[in-house]
Amino acid sequence: MTEKMLTVSALTSYIKYKFNQDPYLQHITVQGEITNFRKRQGHQYFSIKDDQASIDIVMFASRFNKVPFEVETGMSVVISGKIDVYEKTGRYNLNAETMQLAGEGALHQRFLEIKARLEKEGLFNFPRKSFPRYPKAIAVATSASGSVIHDIIRTVSQRFPLTKITLFPTVVQGQEAADSIVHSIEAIKAHQNEFDVAIIGRGGGSYEDLFCFNEEKVVRAAASLPLPLITSVGHQTDRTLIDEVADYSAATPTMAGEFAVPDKMEELSQLSQWTFRLNQVVKNKVNQASEQLSRLQQSFVFTNPERLYGYQELQLDQQTQRLTQQFTDNYHRFNEQFQQVQSQLIQHSPLQSLELAEQQLHHVTNQLQQAARYQFEQKKQQFNDQQQQLTLLNPLNILQRGYSYATVDGKTVESVSQVKPGQQLKIHFGNGVITATVDEIKEDES
Repeated sequence: MTEKMLTVSALTSYIKYKFNQDPYLQHITVQGEITNFRKRQGHQYFSIKDDQASIDIVMFASRFNKVPFEVETGMSVVISGKIDVYEKTGRYNLNAETMQLAGEGALHQRFLEIKARLEKEGLFNFPRKSFPRYPKAIAVATSASGSVIHDIIRTVSQRFPLTKITLFPTVVQGQEAADSIVHSIEAIKAHQNEFDVAIIGRGGGSYEDLFCFNEEKVVRAAASLPLPLITSVGHQTDRTLIDEVADYSAATPTMAGEFAVPDKMEELSQLSQWTFRLNQVVKNKVNQASEQLSRLQQSFVFTNPERLYGYQELQLDQQTQRLTQQFTDNYHRFNEQFQQVQSQLIQHSPLQSLELAEQQLHHVTNQLQQAARYQFEQKKQQFNDQQQQLTLLNPLNILQRGYSYATVDGKTVESVSQVKPGQQLKIHFGNGVITATVDEIKEDES
């Protein structure tokens, strides 16, 4: 028995068919390094590789234009798409749908996206809250076992021991960090009346370690905090998005504590200076007041007080008489004018005109309502007629009565001359599609 032979195209078509039928190859995600990339107009063709293999990538222009970064050879990326076969060469490739940076590059890209979105909302553009000069209590959200809380307690105790510090234990590294930070901020907000200042911080770390302070939910929670906020995240060169919504960003926990409270020694020194200056001012004021009192006691006002107001009393009597007479004259004149205007208003009363206008308005309103109802009934009848016509012309109703039609490669078959034996047809019914193979063609000679 002779083995059945296949053409190259038939074999390639079969392989493509098998690839397309495999559900595991319809959506896969691959990480690798970009090679052979040369940016073209339109669709992009390149490869990604690891230490042992490479795969061709095809990315259509509509997909590539949505990639949020400049693609270059050597980048480590994560690509999602489906496996396909190019029948002309028999080579398989990954038809890419999305592409993202891998590792720290992906985190930085995410950082830029979050920052751009929050900047567009104006979250970073807000008036900074003022800090109290002598805070009574400070809420600190940080790790209970780290050096941050110890540095803050030591600094505040040395500078201003009257301030109370309350720790809100917080996970500041790892997958649970973002939720823990948000939880601590919400806890501080729930007791906001008990505190004057809030501090959020952690020590140094890698870009990945500090990224929880860039998470959008953390930044939004910090921005909503009604207390003046100090952040101290990482080292002096680190800058996270939570720093952008803080009222002050400290380079170290020690600097955060120094900014939050005053130095008691400086305050005592300044208080001593103010006390001395206040005593001097009071002493000078008392001396000046004594001298001024002595001069006033010897002045003309105190020695002959009756001469000050005699002439003013005479002027007051004259002014009173003139004002009384003027008021009387004005009253009589205004009363006469009022009587004249009142008589004219009675003669030109608008009540009759208002009643006639009201009747006309009522008549016009009835006419408009009748016209609106007539138009509505006409439009409703037209809609029903057109709906019946569309129902009669709906081709799906014909299929529901048992009729069907056949297609080849998406085109409707109108003649037997359009198909060949062995060719696959799709027969469309009202409730589905059947795929069939042509065994015999018999043309109606009549």
